[in-house]
Amino acid sequence: MTALNIILLSVIVGFLILWKLDRINLRFNLFNKKTEEIKEFEIDDILKEIDKEITVAAQAFFAWKSIHNIASKDKIIKKAINENASSWNIFLHSLQATFFIAIGRIFDTNPQSCSIHLLFRQCKNSQQHPVRNLHVKY
Repeated sequence: MTALNIILLSVIVGFLILWKLDRINLRFNLFNKKTEEIKEFEIDDILKEIDKEITVAAQAFFAWKSIHNIASKDKIIKKAINENASSWNIFLHSLQATFFIAIGRIFDTNPQSCSIHLLFRQCKNSQQHPVRNLHVKY
């Protein structure tokens, strides 16, 4: 274990001990639902936001996948990664977390969030761009 890992572990253990001894009070208000009206967004703005999240998810996934592919093909790089495996594991974990957070934002069912559900709702309710005489040629 590196010195940074030991310090981080000591802080976490100390925090948990203080919490169990009632020296630290934590209150989580997970069920406080605010009754706000549902926000209306322009379809173009929703598309731009979803496009950003898709880009973040794709970049995180392919960066994670590329590191694995490069390390599996090159023994020198694999050896270098294994010499400092903790750092690389943290880096790879952060890429995975970023990927799943972005995917979660894209498919979030909360009416307040900018997701594909909001996009579908706005498209359904929108009369801005009626589709007329749509012909697809192959």
